[in-house]
Amino acid sequence: ERDPKLPPQSVDVVFIAHSYHEFGDPETMMEGVRRSLKPGGRLVIVEYAKEKKLAPASTLHKMSFDEIRSEIEPMGFELDRLLDFLPTQHGLIFTVR
Repeated sequence: ERDPKLPPQSVDVVFIAHSYHEFGDPETMMEGVRRSLKPGGRLVIVEYAKEKKLAPASTLHKMSFDEIRSEIEPMGFELDRLLDFLPTQHGLIFTVR
């Protein structure tokens, strides 16, 4: 729950879908994720959108766009692109700052 168990600078992409909101210690986990990314690597976060009533998850398992961004960016990531074609989710692609 605190360690992605990935070697430093070993992956091009980390894809976290419908689970970031479950991290008990997101700062420590994301520090490990950041370390594991190769230069130019990407972090992709997909979460059900709190703003979409039709999203098939309870409110506890949804995040707003602002919540995702305000949590991830201070951990050393920069928003690169939005996946705005997803019908009930937010998809955000980050790079390491």
